[in-house]
Amino acid sequence: MIESMRAFSQVALSSMLTVMAALPIIGFAQSDPGQTDSSDFRLFEEEVIAKGKGVEITRSDLDRRYTAFKANLAARGRDMPADKRQNIERRLLDRLIFTKLLINRATQEEKREGRKLAAKLVKQNKAKARSEKAFDQQIRSLGLTPEQFRRQLVDQAIAEKVVERKITEKLNVTDKEARQYYQEHPKLFEYPERARVSHILISTRDPGTNQPLPPAEKADKKRLAQKVLKQARSGQVDFADLVAKYSEEEATKEKGGTFTFPRGEMLPPFEAATFSMEAGEISNLVETKFGYHIIKLHKTIPSKQADFAKVAEDIKKRLRIQKTQERIPKLRKQLKQEANVKVLLSSEE
Repeated sequence: MIESMRAFSQVALSSMLTVMAALPIIGFAQSDPGQTDSSDFRLFEEEVIAKGKGVEITRSDLDRRYTAFKANLAARGRDMPADKRQNIERRLLDRLIFTKLLINRATQEEKREGRKLAAKLVKQNKAKARSEKAFDQQIRSLGLTPEQFRRQLVDQAIAEKVVERKITEKLNVTDKEARQYYQEHPKLFEYPERARVSHILISTRDPGTNQPLPPAEKADKKRLAQKVLKQARSGQVDFADLVAKYSEEEATKEKGGTFTFPRGEMLPPFEAATFSMEAGEISNLVETKFGYHIIKLHKTIPSKQADFAKVAEDIKKRLRIQKTQERIPKLRKQLKQEANVKVLLSSEE
């Protein structure tokens, strides 16, 4: 729930697919020929919109990716303008082709590593969901079956491994380059003000469907939250004991409900209440779409500039990624030429 509350990751699965869709390196692609599920069964011959050596993309392949892309945007409260469809389809098709070309050049070890990473990511996202059923519902809301979701993660991971071998591993970033970047982008290395809190959540969402509870049940939850708040403020019961007994926030429950977060990351009502308190103070009931929160502030931590030594390796990773992205168009063009890829999607579509 804490992960869900963070302003930049309210839909974990949607966020993952956003990254997959946004990467210039990788998009959505079919797995290796021969890997099939029920969604791959075709009664009629389909329109091929791109083909080359080891590559064949059909209209339905692209339609599925476009549907997932739109659902992904909708999950984040954004709409897809109708006049943007052609441009988005072209970009998705280009990613489909490029991903397939990369996978065709993957070693067996890269394929094994890709499958392992995908399995890890699926496991992590299942753990964040309230149940297996809830996880499947989240996947299907994005226009995907669980198997399609898993295969897309496998494809992305494998393609990234190939890009690492062909480009990233050959790049070098010097200390001088890293320090120059650090000096030219000081705001990127500021630690914002942070707060360390303990937190009790009385959820107002159905644990199975993640939908809001009916009004009567929500009212019962509010009465319970008011009771817990009264106990917390009495000073007669340890806050951690109340967390253990009442909180429905599983991510932090075993730690007494305690965690630290930076300003600008949590939902506005939660953050506003936190930063308006003094150390040791307990909030009033704070309502968000997840339920009723009771927050105890332990301390606030002032903002500060990170030391270069502590961020140097992260800067080098960032610069290697930038250099990789700069070299992607050349690799894409080379692979498409080698495979003699022809795009058959008409400009009117």
